[in-house]
Amino acid sequence: MKLKKQIQAALSQGDYQTAMELGAGQTGQAIAALINSLYSTDDLLRWRAVECLGLLTKQISLTEPAQGREIIRRLLWALNDESGGSGWASTEAVGEIIRNRPDLYQEFVSIIVSFREDPALIGGIIWGLGRIGEIDPALVNDYLPFMHELLDDPDPQLRGLALWALQKIKATPPTEQQTRLKADPGECRIFENKELTTYKIAQLV
Repeated sequence: MKLKKQIQAALSQGDYQTAMELGAGQTGQAIAALINSLYSTDDLLRWRAVECLGLLTKQISLTEPAQGREIIRRLLWALNDESGGSGWASTEAVGEIIRNRPDLYQEFVSIIVSFREDPALIGGIIWGLGRIGEIDPALVNDYLPFMHELLDDPDPQLRGLALWALQKIKATPPTEQQTRLKADPGECRIFENKELTTYKIAQLV
């Protein structure tokens, strides 16, 4: 419990390095603390836990790639109804882990996208695709039509996320959609550079 509080205090300061150093020699407990933080009601803490978990798994994967796979499986299990959990930020966390080691974990891209039928998970999936695609666009090219569809979604959060993700991948939206988005008054919140920022969709274009 003490380690969890220390790690969360470091995350609250945006200090990922300290959070990971605190877990040195007790990796299992550090991973558990970060995964537990994915369920925090503090939005910023939750998002920073996503990013820090990706970095810690990258570090672990240098010597124990199998442990990285086990972390991903644990997160995916949280998305299944059988687990009894809601898997709050699991899709985002898996996406961040893939981003940090696409060479090791790219086969999990299609698995997180397979959860897109759950409306509560779509935003996290799109954010993850944007993060992965920024590093390796080829891994997400098959899902460009899915992102294009979301540019017309009634929910401005999903429209904005899809536009942001496409920009990260350096994929230009269809001309008709881009023209419409330039006049879109909707707003969305996006986590980037350790912060949550609210954007107008037209501003993103």
